[in-house]
Amino acid sequence: MDDPSFISNRLNVNDLVAARKDDIFNLQNLLGSSGTQGKKRAFQSVPRTERRRAASHDAKRVPKKRGLRKQATFENLRDNAKKRNISKYIEKKKKLSSFDHIDQASVNSKATFPFPNSQVRYANRQKDKIWLPTHIWHTKRAFLQNVGGYMVPSTATQKQYRRTYRLSNHLNEKGTMAWDTSYYKSILIHGASVDSIVQKMSSKLKSFFPGIDEPIYSNGKKHWQGIFNKMYPATAHFYQASFFVTCRPETFDEIWSILYDMRKNNLDIFSTIEDTSFAIGSIDIMGSKALQILTDILAPCHESVTDKGSGCSHFSSEWNQLGAAKSLTILPTRMCLQLVVSDPRLLLSRSKGNKKLQEFGSLSDLVNYLQNHSRNGNYVMNIYNRDDRVKSIEAQSPQGLIDRMRSSKDKIRSDCTPQIPLTILLLDDNRIRLVLPRPWILPFWLCIFKRKRAIVGGFKELQEIAFERGLPSFPVDFPLTAVGENYLKQVELENRELYARKPPSKRPCYGRDIGDPFKIVDIKVLQNSSELPSQYMHVRVDCMNRGSPRPGARLFALKADELQRYQNNVRLENAPEINQDRLIGFITSGNFTLSKAKCSGLGIITETKDSSFSKDFCLVKNLASDNIFLSRLVRVDIFKYGNAMV
Repeated sequence: MDDPSFISNRLNVNDLVAARKDDIFNLQNLLGSSGTQGKKRAFQSVPRTERRRAASHDAKRVPKKRGLRKQATFENLRDNAKKRNISKYIEKKKKLSSFDHIDQASVNSKATFPFPNSQVRYANRQKDKIWLPTHIWHTKRAFLQNVGGYMVPSTATQKQYRRTYRLSNHLNEKGTMAWDTSYYKSILIHGASVDSIVQKMSSKLKSFFPGIDEPIYSNGKKHWQGIFNKMYPATAHFYQASFFVTCRPETFDEIWSILYDMRKNNLDIFSTIEDTSFAIGSIDIMGSKALQILTDILAPCHESVTDKGSGCSHFSSEWNQLGAAKSLTILPTRMCLQLVVSDPRLLLSRSKGNKKLQEFGSLSDLVNYLQNHSRNGNYVMNIYNRDDRVKSIEAQSPQGLIDRMRSSKDKIRSDCTPQIPLTILLLDDNRIRLVLPRPWILPFWLCIFKRKRAIVGGFKELQEIAFERGLPSFPVDFPLTAVGENYLKQVELENRELYARKPPSKRPCYGRDIGDPFKIVDIKVLQNSSELPSQYMHVRVDCMNRGSPRPGARLFALKADELQRYQNNVRLENAPEINQDRLIGFITSGNFTLSKAKCSGLGIITETKDSSFSKDFCLVKNLASDNIFLSRLVRVDIFKYGNAMV
């Protein structure tokens, strides 16, 4: 009350603030610095997405921006920190990666992975599973899971569900997401001759690849993407007299046996069939900056068949214009492009400003020019030729030599600039697939992630992209296939173990559920007699009012006269109509969809013969729940090629 700001028992705010100005300023400084009070060192100021485990000891692992690397170097000198023995580290790295630098294609037989011997580091960990070329890089940045005998990144350690959705739809999200898809198996079929062999091959293959005989696929301008033999998703494309097929590792044995038998019965058309699973790998890139990154790290070689050293410089300038695409959706669908490039590690950052189209009116015209240039045989090397792949692998320089050449001002040696053949494919879900020799996967991968705002994607991100598009993903939403059945059996065992570990008071009540509650799909309850999978349909379920379908939820048929009653009620409990006679299907995956801003799910149903039931609506009931929700049924035609999620 003695403060001068109090006048006749009234508080003058302006006088109080002027009198306590210094105290308020000091309090604001303390509140602002309290969050970073203990972060005094350089590595503690690094953003969470850029932190690494060894950053506190190795200044080279600290980013250069904001002067953090200089500060970290000064801290190491001040602390007299011990330097890491680089020679031992390089020697261990050579032992670890030496077995993965050979071409392992097998002709007319399945290829076996060259597992490392006991002298190689981490050899015992690779006895029962296969590591990807980027396995060591992924272990610090993603969770791993076993998929078809491969250790595949499951998902990133950072939460990125919304960012994945924005990147897949190019919603003003600057950046890229990349997948190492080298775990995909591949089969290479060669024709017996060049004369009209593609037409003969496509006529024989169209029974397994619907629509592959169309001219747009047989001339090599576009690649095929769909359901192989109405069973498994796959991609395929022609190049000259070669036919290249990519599939998931769980489906490889069955696809290989079918194609091998077809080749045995048609030796006049198909000369050889190769298992190139351990010879050819792939990297998938997605995002608005995907093409810009590719044009930065891919430099076409200046060497052609007819006119050596001339004409390709012009082609390089045309290729750089392809980075002007702001979105992959404006490119020609299922674009297929062949290139021969140099080592990306020898290139510095080439993204200088915005790239623009100079001589072409549209990107489609530019892509046609690039395709015609590569398809007319202007390049020496071919990724589907084993000799060319081996030549590029043998010319691969060690990373130490590349670093010395880049750090010095000497001219890059000609023997250290190998030619690398590769193929670029544009998938239906706005991903670009880079198909290249397997030993070159790691150098290209590291060059991609040296660019800004590149994040890693995993198996769950691929499922999310398919779910947001309203399409089933393999093998989660394919319960009627052998691979999907094995996957659901693993999920069933996990559900049983989780239920057994819980105390009785915390266990969900499955007493009122129909069928085995631990099974996502219980076909025996749905139909006692064994029927063909073609009688079932893939559907998408969109909730009308509220509710979220979960995996294992039961779908029940709804009569037309009952529809009005369910529309007026947001939620119904213990509906008398719900019984086993009305069970028509199951939900295999469900969640909230950002694309529709509502809850949705994917599953399978069987068509009811009773005409009194509605074909556009159904009832959804989650396991261990009495709530029943009205949902709309949307049929998904996965057998129409183009809707496959690979």
